[in-house]
Amino acid sequence: MIIRIAKKEELGSILELLYSCFTKTPKEYFLHFVPDREFPENSIVAVYSGKIVGYVQIYTRYLRTSKGLIKVGGIGNVCTKKTMRGKGIASKLLSYATSYMKNMDYEASVLFASKHKFYVKNGWKLVMTYHYEFDVDGISKTSHEVINKPDDTLLKDLMKTSEEFNKDFAFTVVRDEYLWNFQLGYFLKKGSLLIKSSTGETYALFDKASDGVYNLLDFAGDPSKISDLLPEDAKKISFFSKPYHPVTEYLAKNFPYTEKEHVLIFVKPIKIDEKSIDDLIFTQRWHYWAFDMF
Repeated sequence: MIIRIAKKEELGSILELLYSCFTKTPKEYFLHFVPDREFPENSIVAVYSGKIVGYVQIYTRYLRTSKGLIKVGGIGNVCTKKTMRGKGIASKLLSYATSYMKNMDYEASVLFASKHKFYVKNGWKLVMTYHYEFDVDGISKTSHEVINKPDDTLLKDLMKTSEEFNKDFAFTVVRDEYLWNFQLGYFLKKGSLLIKSSTGETYALFDKASDGVYNLLDFAGDPSKISDLLPEDAKKISFFSKPYHPVTEYLAKNFPYTEKEHVLIFVKPIKIDEKSIDDLIFTQRWHYWAFDMF
């Protein structure tokens, strides 16, 4: 068994492996998230008898903390060929990824998953998040603008607004031009809605989950403007967050809601110490957006 950095010409084999591991995920998802600007440098493969049998990918992001920005490696697309499972391949891939991130000066690692014991065993610390569903049925919808094709002016406005909104909140991802182009391109192509308030520079990105139910993927601007941004047929707004997020707080004061624990995020120190990780994530300043996934 060989664990190493992937080669550019192995993209086809990697995609086929991912398609076989995640059969319910549209292939378009991997076509967006694998040939990333960091491929193949941050892609790690397990090779057995000349065949790729395992894969993990590292996405570089910069997170805000009370001490400034830190370089973080997001772990994604952890996959082992079905016939090779149970042999410790995924653990070996994660061990290699951890060493790689340390050598490349990452300070911490984040991943999103439901297999608690496996990732905790491999050094990631479990953090609790919450799923909120707000009842907005019957609210009077105000006028707003639905944006289908973001241009350069809008992109600059989005970056400026999101930076202003997030600058004081720890553990939010810095959204640069690449990230906005990447995420908007993916979500808008699959039918999501980017809405701009008619009463100010405030934006919300919604994904329709079912009739009348929308997932809030991202928000930038004044939290009190959220009611100006609701889709016309919205009855419920759903999203994942910590309770201390300003949008969560605003909605909770104005609309009925349900709250459920939802475990999704894991954090691992790479170059910073355990105490710094605890200070970073276990405070009221910490919050999490679904959009901040890697």
